[in-house]
Amino acid sequence: MTRRIVLLAGLLLALALLLIGIMLAWPPGMPAEDVPMDTSAIKLVPEGRAHTTFEARDGSVLPLRVYENGDTNRALILIHGITGHGDYLHPLASALAEGGYASVYVPDLRGHGENPARRGDIDHMSQMEEDFADLMAHIRARQPGARIIAGGHSAGGGLALRMAASESTDEIDGYLLLAPFLGPRSPTSRQDIDTNGAMAVSVPRFLALMLLNRAGVTTFNHLPVVRLSIPEAHRDGRETATYTWRAFVGYVPRDHARVLAAVDAPLLLLSGTDDEVMRAEQYLPVLAELAPQAEVMLLPGIRHMDVISDPQTAALAGYWLNRRYLAEGDQ
Repeated sequence: MTRRIVLLAGLLLALALLLIGIMLAWPPGMPAEDVPMDTSAIKLVPEGRAHTTFEARDGSVLPLRVYENGDTNRALILIHGITGHGDYLHPLASALAEGGYASVYVPDLRGHGENPARRGDIDHMSQMEEDFADLMAHIRARQPGARIIAGGHSAGGGLALRMAASESTDEIDGYLLLAPFLGPRSPTSRQDIDTNGAMAVSVPRFLALMLLNRAGVTTFNHLPVVRLSIPEAHRDGRETATYTWRAFVGYVPRDHARVLAAVDAPLLLLSGTDDEVMRAEQYLPVLAELAPQAEVMLLPGIRHMDVISDPQTAALAGYWLNRRYLAEGDQ
């Protein structure tokens, strides 16, 4: 009897390993549809290209844009969304700096931008958080005593929010989230066919890697799991269409409730009522429940990409920065 049990257990294990192997071999396909949003608001200009760098703890040199404002001791980090780079954030970053609200720092995330070491990939799942913390150290060297506000657009807003549950949370004085992707399980994330058609996910490979990671096996985390649609007008060789498991999972919150509950600093969320990618009407109820101190403002008629270039965003964000931080003696 014992021998039969051992043989059966061995057979089941072999079948499980075979199944996982088949799932791992399943690559992501091509997106079935175009990206479901109006990207006409994106204007890439020479002034928006990265013009300096900062060094991460592993010695990597990462691209950075700095919009300086010497009249305030506030530093805003703005993180770009998935597939993109920091260029498209230029209108908002320059408006906030020129308006005297903050010095603004816009990096290209590891695996993104001009010439990444490995496009769409990182070394391990917490590396983007580490790079964020290293950028904060870089800012503190340039602006000693600065109040640091973690901000970002779309998935970049999700990464900024992830920092609330990181080891660096005590160094962050506020959060500015622009139409943020709060994670796949958040009610603010669309699950409809139109949106998913612009993203080809290898579900078998994704599930296999999720199971392996839960078992502590990270050997295959370099495998691509997601391929996204990018409009033809915005393909200039710097776009990032394919993401590995560790890069995709390391970009956005996995548990939006846990991360939002960890926020203990002022938070402003700005989005448009006509957002094609996020369910903007859900932002207020989600944050009211999980982060009641947060402020949520929805801009009428504004779409997902418009929130970056619309003058209302800079005006409202600037007013919030002044109201929150000047009241505390920031000069």
